[in-house]
Amino acid sequence: MRNAHAGGPSKTTNPTHGSSMKALSSVPALVFVLAVAFPLFCNAQTPSESAFKIGPRITLSLGDISDAFGGDAAVGADVRYQFADFPIQGNGAFDFYFADEDVTVFTVDVNTFYVFDVGETLIPYAGAGLGFSNISFDVDTGFGSFSEDTTEIGLNLVGGTEFMTGGSFTPFAQAQVTVGDLSRFGLTGGLLFAL
Repeated sequence: MRNAHAGGPSKTTNPTHGSSMKALSSVPALVFVLAVAFPLFCNAQTPSESAFKIGPRITLSLGDISDAFGGDAAVGADVRYQFADFPIQGNGAFDFYFADEDVTVFTVDVNTFYVFDVGETLIPYAGAGLGFSNISFDVDTGFGSFSEDTTEIGLNLVGGTEFMTGGSFTPFAQAQVTVGDLSRFGLTGGLLFAL
């Protein structure tokens, strides 16, 4: 990773730093709550024939994020769009990792899935896409504060299945490998709600 301030003088601690970090730390919780509440609200109001699905997800991390930054688990949101005339899904996902102190890690994934029509209960899929991993450090020392922010891009390979329940929600489970300068491997489970 690149040190954004290597060789330069130490920064003076910003008095508003604590409050801004507290505000930022609440963003992942807000995203997770909205991912759960919004589809429930929509389903409670008016049934929709939209091809969009959205919902919360939990990821167990086994790659570099876990090894280097202590991010063994993440919470996030998953959104999918099923194309009407093709067995193709567009997918986007956001995950916030519970990393070590003074380290903030989140990822954004953009994928395309091919959906296999093999039955009415299990709907397996496989695909690929791009993964964006953002890692930032913000450390206070006796001489001031030190910060660094970097974003790594990798290639995603994804495989999983949706479990059709016949209800308003669809559980899913998947594995994802991200190959790049920062490699990721995650096991993810979640719920999808049709909008």
